[in-house]
Amino acid sequence: MKKDYFSWSRFPVRFLKAVLSSEETPKKLRPDIYYDDADLLCPYMDEVCDYPNAQFVWQYRREIEDYFLPEGNRLSDIANRLVRANYGFVQPGKPEDILMQLRGEPLGQSIIDAYRVELLKVGINAADDWEPMSDFTSPKTIDMRRSSAIQVNLYPYQQEAVASMKKYFLDENGRSGILVMPTGSGKTMTSVYVLLREMASLDYEIIWLA
Repeated sequence: MKKDYFSWSRFPVRFLKAVLSSEETPKKLRPDIYYDDADLLCPYMDEVCDYPNAQFVWQYRREIEDYFLPEGNRLSDIANRLVRANYGFVQPGKPEDILMQLRGEPLGQSIIDAYRVELLKVGINAADDWEPMSDFTSPKTIDMRRSSAIQVNLYPYQQEAVASMKKYFLDENGRSGILVMPTGSGKTMTSVYVLLREMASLDYEIIWLA
């Protein structure tokens, strides 16, 4: 999907105003006058973000959930999409129930992707059943949170390593690190345990290279 096909002018004015007046939007990017015309607000939105990427969803989650998702069938479409992706924490139902479920979930990759699809459908004026192209010919989703690997018992020194990684990556939002442990002490098991039990449970996207 190319950015050239996307336009903020197709979005509800109340949503655009909410984004532009958000605390997440730098004051220098906010308009002096909040016009009741999407075409006039569009240039300001392009300065904020010319395309709804993952960072946009992170920054403007509240505005998306309050002013964008409740309209039309967007919440039902998101719930159905998450079910197809084997995301078991949001189920179809009444729109208000779906929204409550979504608000209670951490903003992991599955929900980010679902929100982006709804944003893109409006921005490119796509059909309701539109789905972005996958980079893979036969994508398959596996729920790693149900893996038996998270049931193992760790040694005290492994538990200490897990606590340190949780503190660094989750509490302090650390971006990179190296786990250093002696040969044969279970570096792989400790790492897999953290990734499956702590990261996958929060819907982080994980790539394992060996």
